[in-house]
Amino acid sequence: VEHAKVLDWGRFPSSYSIDVLGYLTPSPASRGASFFEFVWNTRPMPTGDIAAFVGVPVIALAIYGLLRNRKPYWVFMASAFAALSLGPRLHVLGEPITGFRLPYVALRAMPFLAAGGVAGRYALPASVAIIMVASAGLAHLMQRFGARRWLIGALAVASLLVISYPPLYFYDPLKPAFLQSIRDDPAEGMVLSVCPIDTLLWFQTIHEKKTIRGFASRVPADVKHFANRIPVIGAIRFGRVLQTPREEALAKLRALEVRWVIVEDEESRGPGTGPRRTLEHDLGLAPVASEKNVYLYRIE
Repeated sequence: VEHAKVLDWGRFPSSYSIDVLGYLTPSPASRGASFFEFVWNTRPMPTGDIAAFVGVPVIALAIYGLLRNRKPYWVFMASAFAALSLGPRLHVLGEPITGFRLPYVALRAMPFLAAGGVAGRYALPASVAIIMVASAGLAHLMQRFGARRWLIGALAVASLLVISYPPLYFYDPLKPAFLQSIRDDPAEGMVLSVCPIDTLLWFQTIHEKKTIRGFASRVPADVKHFANRIPVIGAIRFGRVLQTPREEALAKLRALEVRWVIVEDEESRGPGTGPRRTLEHDLGLAPVASEKNVYLYRIE
């Protein structure tokens, strides 16, 4: 990595930047998001890293705080990070406004900061600063209303919950029992996971084994793509017909110390297709365990 001349940053700032209306309209995780899909669904990556909406009450209080109880430091921080979160070019309803560049361009010229390609993540410190300005506005209101100040605070909290809906996710992720058996297996080896990257990372926290083709956004391009250039790995990952003899392919997996293969089956692939077909038909492997749509294969 230290001597790599070409790094695959894996991120394109223009695709991971905040729309100029993103701070004013609900993001995918907020209440009423469906009414503003025309704003956030115009980007290649419409969720997560490009969410900037902090809520109607917070925005209203921040405007009031800006007018009545200015906090120069937090106003500056909110403005600076918000500007960076917009990315290299201004976007309005998903369309780039050409003709001028935004401050984020300067970061791409700095050796260390150039590794960050998700401009939208600057929305997080911007949101913190906006909330600090909003808290100053709330404090001014509570002082103004004297004995009724706690009513103002209660109304602010209630409106935040009712109008904005905090973007918190609560779900029970799948935890196949066989992951624990992999963890307890004294055998050395690696896991090849053919599943969405968030599932891959979650599974690894349970089985605690090394993974082949893990996830890292800042790696040399040749390292990032090496697994796909190994015929048997590429065939399993993409459900292709194996082009090499079965024993030769299995020998390659053993040489790479791949002992387990986890596949999250996608029904949309159709019957007899996908990674399971490659593993079961071409390599002659049978699942040793399964739970819901996740299957485990072992290479002896």
